[in-house]
Amino acid sequence: NQSYKELQIILINDGSSDSSGKICDELLLLDKRIIVVHQKNKGVSAARNKGIELSSGKYISFVDPDDFLEPNMYKILVDNIEKYSAQCSSIGLKKVYELDGHVELINSNIMLKIQSGEEALDDAISPDDPWLGFPVNKLFVKNIINMYNIRFNEKIIINEDSIFCYEYISHCVVSVRDTTPLYNYLIRDSSIT
Repeated sequence: NQSYKELQIILINDGSSDSSGKICDELLLLDKRIIVVHQKNKGVSAARNKGIELSSGKYISFVDPDDFLEPNMYKILVDNIEKYSAQCSSIGLKKVYELDGHVELINSNIMLKIQSGEEALDDAISPDDPWLGFPVNKLFVKNIINMYNIRFNEKIIINEDSIFCYEYISHCVVSVRDTTPLYNYLIRDSSIT
C-alpha cells in the first residue's frame, strides 16, 4: 500500500516453521513486484544478503517481517535522497508494543537533518537516539553497497545491523535524516532481542 509504487519486493522465507512460506507464495500471485525465495534457516543476515544479491533497483531498503510501514514512507525516503543528492535517506521510527499497543517514539523532535557521512557517524554515538543502528528505516544506494562489498556479517547475531549501517554511512558524502516516525517497529515478548 505504499504511495511510491516503483518497488521490487523480495520476500525471503528463511526456513520458517509456521505458515509464512505459504503466505509469501500467496502474495506472489497477487503482486507482480514480488519475488519469493525459500531457503533453509540461515538467519536474518543471510536473508538480507540474499535480498541484496537479488535486488535490481537503484535503492535498497529492509523491512523486518513483524513491522509495518506508513503508506508514504518510501515516497519520502526517495524524495529526500534525490532532492538532497544524498547516499542515505532515513526516516523516524516508533516502537509499537504488541502486548498493550502503546507507542513510543525513538526521537520525539521532528526534524530534517542534512549531514555529511562523518557528521551522521558522530550523531550515531548518542545513547538517547540510536537511529543509525537500524537498517530498516533507511534507503541505501545499491551501487555503494556493491562498490564497497558491504554485507551483513552472517557470523554475528547481535548488532550485525549496526555494523552494516556504520560501514555504509562511512562511505556517504551526504546523509539526509527525516525523523517523522513512519516505520513501525513491533516489540514482541518473543522477539530475538
